[in-house]
Amino acid sequence: MTLDTTTKIELIHDPGRIDNIDSDQEQKLKDMWAQILMYTGDIPHSLEATPSTLTSHSEEDDKKKKKKRHLFGIGKNKAETPLKEEKKHTQEANAFKEVMKDLDPAQAAKLIFMMIKADHPDNLLLRFLRARKWVVKDALHMFGNTIYWRHENNVDDILRSGERVAIEKNDEEFMVQLRSNKSYIWGHDFRGRPIVHVKTYNHDPKAQGEKSMEDFTLYVIETARLCLKDPVDTAAVFFDLSNFSMANMDYGPVKFMIHCFANHFPECLGFLLIHNAPWVFTGIWNVIKGWIDPVVASKIKFTKTTEDVAKFIPMEYIEKNLGGSSDHTYVYIEPKEGENDLMKDTATRDKILAAHDELTVKFINATVDWIKSDDKDTNQKTQSVKNQIAAQLAENYWESDPYVRSRGIFDRNGTIDDFKKLHSDNWK
Repeated sequence: MTLDTTTKIELIHDPGRIDNIDSDQEQKLKDMWAQILMYTGDIPHSLEATPSTLTSHSEEDDKKKKKKRHLFGIGKNKAETPLKEEKKHTQEANAFKEVMKDLDPAQAAKLIFMMIKADHPDNLLLRFLRARKWVVKDALHMFGNTIYWRHENNVDDILRSGERVAIEKNDEEFMVQLRSNKSYIWGHDFRGRPIVHVKTYNHDPKAQGEKSMEDFTLYVIETARLCLKDPVDTAAVFFDLSNFSMANMDYGPVKFMIHCFANHFPECLGFLLIHNAPWVFTGIWNVIKGWIDPVVASKIKFTKTTEDVAKFIPMEYIEKNLGGSSDHTYVYIEPKEGENDLMKDTATRDKILAAHDELTVKFINATVDWIKSDDKDTNQKTQSVKNQIAAQLAENYWESDPYVRSRGIFDRNGTIDDFKKLHSDNWK
């Protein structure tokens, strides 16, 4: 596959991202980072006595030289801050701790930075804040629950092991899904978002068990994340129901996917098209829509004609059988001999991962400096340092990728490399 370059991509810096947040949103992001780093032990409790404004850092405030606030807005003299403010931050800390359960701080920190991959760490947290209407306590609870869920379900291992381990273990249930042409990543919308195509009529509910279906769903979602780069931080999903029948209906995977987007991959869905749904789907939809969060529901659109789809997807990524101009057909390419040889080079892998650990420490230290910043200029400088380190972390991830992640169909057919090129050509 080679991505078409004739469609002009409109890059939009949506609000609530690190390069487009207001002072109140930035303060909430600082509060969220502070609570996480307090839990992991990267911010000592003594920092509570270190001046930190966590305010808008407006020029007017700087001129007035307002009294400095402490971490989470709590001053040395508790009389200066309402007790309800202190109580709020205690609730935030407890909300995170209660869902982390038996995870020790070091393990939690490792899981968090494994989840980030090539993402900007700030934007990852901002997704949870946006999903929970900027209520820090709720965002922390959701984020902590996701970290524990990823740990409990070995989510990172699903992508790392991939097809290589499935073949080694003769896991035909997983492989039959990749070979079935029922779901794949191909093309982008007008904003550069990768499109996950789901051909519902190619799904056989009896061909695999529930666990295998869930692993396959996570495999596709996690791979789609590798096709993102800020400011493109969401993916699109295109459900083609053209030849759907009740024999294809499988409520379990649908419910699992809805659960993932609503609870563990917040703000990652750009839109979801349900195309050419037959009349029999009406009753099914009446059941499914009751499971969907209102925010996710607002991103679901029903389409009937090619013109409907073309409002969301360029014609060159709409296949001819649906009225588009593309001859594309998904074909599963079997693994190639030696494609994972770099994974055997543990010396190089360990060297790259050691560099990642060093960058992680630098990012955390820069984040602490940013939290402590007490004027507008310092705030901007420390955020700039964080952004530079975040970019280095992303470069480090891609350097480590062939040493830590098994090659898959979306490497062999060029999908991931095509999106990296798309980012390079358009994200100047």
